[in-house]
Amino acid sequence: MYWSWVSGSPGPQRQGTAGGAGSEVLQAASGGRHSLLLLIDHTVLSLGDNSCGQLGRRGVPSSKQAEHIQALETLHIDVVSCGKEHSLAVCHEGKVFAWGAGSEGQLGTGELKEINFTPKRINALAGIKIIQVSCGNFHSLALSEDSQVFSWGKNSEGQLGLGKNALMQSTPERVRSLEGIPVAQVAAGGAHSFALCLSGTCFGWGSNKAGQLAVTSKNVQVQSYKPLSVGALKTLGVTYISCGHEHTAVLTQDEKVFTFGDNSFGQLGYESSAQVRGPKLVERLDGRVSQIDCGSYHTLAYVYTTGQVVSFGRGPNHSSNPTQSEDPRDTCDMTCLISANDLENTQIKHIFAGMYADFVTIQKNARSRGVSKKTLPEISQIKPSLEKKWIAVTRGSVEHNLAKREITGPNQGPASMLMNNELCMFKLKVRRSHIIEDALRQLSQAEISDLRKPLLVGFIDEIRPETGVIFEFFHCIFEEMTNPKYGMFTYPDNGSYMWFPTNPKLEKKKYYLFGILCGLSLLNSNPANLRFPLSLYKKLLDRKPSLEDLKDLSPLVGKSLQEILNCKADVIEADIYFSIYWDENTVDLVPNGSSIPVNQTNKKDYVSKYVDYIFNISIKPIYEEFQRGFYKLCDWIMVQFFKPEELMTAIIGNTDYDWKQFEMNSVYEQGYNKSHHTIKLFWKAFHELSLAEKKKFLLFLTGTDRLSVGGLNDSRIRFCCPETYSENDIPRSLTCHNILLLPKYSTMKRMKKALQVAINNYRGFVSPEAGQQ
Repeated sequence: MYWSWVSGSPGPQRQGTAGGAGSEVLQAASGGRHSLLLLIDHTVLSLGDNSCGQLGRRGVPSSKQAEHIQALETLHIDVVSCGKEHSLAVCHEGKVFAWGAGSEGQLGTGELKEINFTPKRINALAGIKIIQVSCGNFHSLALSEDSQVFSWGKNSEGQLGLGKNALMQSTPERVRSLEGIPVAQVAAGGAHSFALCLSGTCFGWGSNKAGQLAVTSKNVQVQSYKPLSVGALKTLGVTYISCGHEHTAVLTQDEKVFTFGDNSFGQLGYESSAQVRGPKLVERLDGRVSQIDCGSYHTLAYVYTTGQVVSFGRGPNHSSNPTQSEDPRDTCDMTCLISANDLENTQIKHIFAGMYADFVTIQKNARSRGVSKKTLPEISQIKPSLEKKWIAVTRGSVEHNLAKREITGPNQGPASMLMNNELCMFKLKVRRSHIIEDALRQLSQAEISDLRKPLLVGFIDEIRPETGVIFEFFHCIFEEMTNPKYGMFTYPDNGSYMWFPTNPKLEKKKYYLFGILCGLSLLNSNPANLRFPLSLYKKLLDRKPSLEDLKDLSPLVGKSLQEILNCKADVIEADIYFSIYWDENTVDLVPNGSSIPVNQTNKKDYVSKYVDYIFNISIKPIYEEFQRGFYKLCDWIMVQFFKPEELMTAIIGNTDYDWKQFEMNSVYEQGYNKSHHTIKLFWKAFHELSLAEKKKFLLFLTGTDRLSVGGLNDSRIRFCCPETYSENDIPRSLTCHNILLLPKYSTMKRMKKALQVAINNYRGFVSPEAGQQ
């Protein structure tokens, strides 16, 4: 469901989209006279004017109803953006597609056609994974996965950040002034642009005629052809930027809104006559703000503490759009578009502003797990030395990746969007011999806000760097809590999967704390060895497990139920009733079920009730505790976008062990290279190990025998040999950086012996020297 305010329409419209469950709106974008809607099934709808082809559909001059863009149906689109008369979309592979007006080069395809009805891939970005795009009036910006910024289109005001040499750029060009800077967001305005980096530093370029760059020096420039670090924003703690035609709004860490630039229509949230060149707090917003978005001449803000969506300036909800000759008086009122009373057991999900239309998506309130925010990589106030470290080293090098990890914390990959990063850390101190008791006690006493901080773990009486044992901590505690002897879970058919018991031996609180542990593991990007079947992840996503899931959990029961369904005889020969034996209990599926036989007319109902009992009814009290704990830390608003298989991989990691790739990824330092005799001995001995031994070596090296979502493609060994090491020393590891301190062994016999030492001491193996690194 969503609310919309479309230019020329009689008022706000509350509506859904045709098409059932997959038609929920994930993202919206609006240009000068058209809009795009990205649905949760990753298809795209368009509506509005199509005079330049901006709807991506032929034979339609305009469309008041949102209709699918057929050319994008199979591409799994993740991001959309609208310029004044052009559109961009990014698919899940990071490829960018463009359509609409292209005479200023804003499509990036190399062509300058005025009308383009069919979305076309931007070939100049081939091989570069794009994660964000933002359209200005006649220019476009893109951000790649490795923080490179690209721009194309009109450059008359310097909005491309490429210098003065070209008035237009028809294909994407890298903004070299930002090279090496860890950029988290790009935002395009009418003829100005912004980039926000992970440290909270803001860079602006392009037109500054109305002060939309917040450049407040004595020699105020009317435009900048290259990115400038905006000093006026440095102390605000900016976490999000949005740009209008000639104004800009920023959201800060303390959930306040500052605006600057043109105020002709009250779009800054103060009186129209106010002459403000730098950022000023919007004081009239009565509460904390979690989202902002700028249209051309207005600003939207979601004040989550009051449940209001507020608009100020001249937006599409007004009777007409502004013109240069229009009298701007009486247009600075702050309008409440949606109040808490309008929501009716729903809550705000996201807000989207545009000149042609505003959109507010809503969701049912029952599963709310936190404050709705637009997803960005984590922005935090980091030490300037870390940012300098990032900039100083070569892109793609080990040092570059380590610097990035230090800046962004431990939250890399899909799980990173689930965590609200904080400056301080949450510390766990546990005894290895009492790991469950110590960990659960501290988790039960901690505030949820503390649990969401980056985690540090220390094993008492062990000399180890705390950042290096997080994976080992999770491995050990999950191994103990899921051990059948602990009694927390049941193992149907003595199989490979575990499930919740119908009559738990442990108190319900432990299942709540186990859910917190699983959430904590996910937030810290730990691949956990949890033997749950796919059905658990379906339940976490409010999807019903099926008979196929029961076949995974209990092959014997699943097979017998399938045989009942397949039976075509009038009488089912087996003596079967609506009473089952599960987890050492006999239970009637319906009242007096032990006397109701299963036959052809009721067998489907029998199977359905059997599946429902195992996955839902029998475990309801303790599963709800587990789920409550999990969602205390993980935001349902973001988790819901996962597919069950994706959530499963994010939680338990990747078990696709490509050991040759693992070797190819490795890095050699401190006297080692790929051709060194010791290195050749190591890899020959390593590849002769069994799978179980290789997994134990991973434990020794990284603290876990499971891999992150990227698998071995993202894993590597950093080989080092300190000068003090001799052939008589044993190998050591620094798990926080995957560093293997390997002495220069000269014989295969000594190498194999050293590997066995590592494998057999994968848990609790430590040396004072390693702890002091």
